[in-house]
Amino acid sequence: NKPQQRKPGESRPIRPFAWPMLLQSGKLAQRTGDKLQLTKAGNKAISAPANGTIKKLWHSWQKTTLFDEFRRVSAFRGQTGKGKRHMTAVAKRRAVIVEALQQCPPGEWLTFDEFSRWMRSERFYFEVTRDPNSLYIDSSRYGRLGYKNWGLIEERYMLAFLFEYAATLGIIDVAYVD
Repeated sequence: NKPQQRKPGESRPIRPFAWPMLLQSGKLAQRTGDKLQLTKAGNKAISAPANGTIKKLWHSWQKTTLFDEFRRVSAFRGQTGKGKRHMTAVAKRRAVIVEALQQCPPGEWLTFDEFSRWMRSERFYFEVTRDPNSLYIDSSRYGRLGYKNWGLIEERYMLAFLFEYAATLGIIDVAYVD
């Protein structure tokens, strides 16, 4: 079947990406060629209570170096090659966000902008890259970021982490609103 053409402005479904990464980081699945297969621990997890499995996946994801969520922000180029050496450790970035999440009031909704402002006001800082000039949009010649900009870089990282990993595991609830 040929994929249907999208009309301009038409949204498309979100591709599931986090689950395979979470399962691999929790050693519940492993790649075999181009397929993902459950490990012995993965087969056991199927019949185990879900809350314990989710807790294990959340904790293992925080420490893994399997994947950097920022790679999902494809608009930013320069994350590989020479620019890779400027990227900070993912576990440290995740730890800052997790610590901030732990201090959020349960049962209350925050907009993402409120959460980000609150993190900065409470000094929950992290950097995605030590050299923002190594990242660029569209063209390395004209699209370099060149300066620290929390809203442009760190917030994109937070969105990827929160929406793709924390929300996938049910750690946070999210609402997409117009």
